[in-house]
Amino acid sequence: MADNGFPGQDLADSIGRASLAPTPPSAPGEAPAPAAPRWWGNHFAELRWQAELARLLVDPVYRGQGVPRGDGGPVILIPGFLAGDSSLAIMRNWLGRLGYRPFPAGMQVNVRCSDRSVDRLESVLERVHARTGERVALIGHSRGGHFAKALARRHKRAHQARRRCAAFPLRADQRPGGAEGMPHRHL
Repeated sequence: MADNGFPGQDLADSIGRASLAPTPPSAPGEAPAPAAPRWWGNHFAELRWQAELARLLVDPVYRGQGVPRGDGGPVILIPGFLAGDSSLAIMRNWLGRLGYRPFPAGMQVNVRCSDRSVDRLESVLERVHARTGERVALIGHSRGGHFAKALARRHKRAHQARRRCAAFPLRADQRPGGAEGMPHRHL
């Protein structure tokens, strides 16, 4: 078996060759045009979340070692596209253990119209702010990061929101300096 990049690549290639992609009709008497290869994704790499979760759970940062403690401030976690509040449960629990007060965004699945979603998140932000009387930190993943940016911009003058957005994975050699080691910007 040749090394094509990852274990099972041969299987993925054979699935791609056997795809049911329609072929364009050919003229009478001509051989049909070969179908373009279809990309079915990297199914084996999609299983890596289990290894990443196991690695996270034993990481000293997850256990709170060497991480600055929170000031008890409120934090709203906004999930990414096709994800809901449950996708950020591990982060919500971690932030709670560090001393923050995390709040869910109230999203079962983040698929609605962006304007309506941001309007709904704005009401969540206002409720959390009214309840705590403090500036609210916004943490958004992927599409949720865009929503956090829009909310922070809407409330910039009121100094009601501060945001942190991490929307992409970083290799260790790409991480900028700083306590968290993640790109961020305070508003």
